[in-house]
Amino acid sequence: MAHLSPLVSSEEMPMTFFASTSTPLYIASWQPRTQTQYALTCLFIVLLCVVSRGLQVVKRKLAILFNNRGESGEDEEEIMGCHAEEGGEKQNKSGNRDFGRGRTRTKGLRGSLLAAEVDVVAVGVGYLIMLAAMTMNVGYFLSVIAGTFIGCLLVEEGTNAAGC
Repeated sequence: MAHLSPLVSSEEMPMTFFASTSTPLYIASWQPRTQTQYALTCLFIVLLCVVSRGLQVVKRKLAILFNNRGESGEDEEEIMGCHAEEGGEKQNKSGNRDFGRGRTRTKGLRGSLLAAEVDVVAVGVGYLIMLAAMTMNVGYFLSVIAGTFIGCLLVEEGTNAAGC
C-alpha cells in the first residue's frame, strides 16, 4: 500500500463526495472537532471565495488602468477614481494629475509589480479554494459554490462587470 501522506493512504483516499464534520482542511491540526468549528471552517471557505471574486475585479481594473484601455464599456472615471478640476484637468484619488484623456498612465515597472502582486495573491487564494474542494467533503464543496455566488453578488454588483 503506497502512502500519499501521513493522514490518508491510497485505499482511504475518497473518490466520491462524503459528508463529515471532521475533515481536516489544509493541515492535520485544522480538523474541526465540533459542529461549530466545522461551520466556522465552511465560513472561512466562503470568505476565501468572496476574496477571490474581489481579486478578479481588481485584476480587471488594473488591466484597464495599466493598459490604458477603456474598451470594456466601464466608466473610465469610475475605474480610475478621477474627478474634474478647474481648467479641464483631472486628478485621481492619489493626487496624480492627468491632462487630456482622464486617466493617468502608470505603465512600467510600478504597474507591472502591482499587477504581479495581485496576481500572485489571486493564484494563492484560488489554490486554497481548489484544495478545499478536493477534500471531497460535501460541506466544503458547497461552501465553495455558495462563496462564489455570494462573492459575485457582493463584490461585482456595483462594477458593471459581466464576469459572473
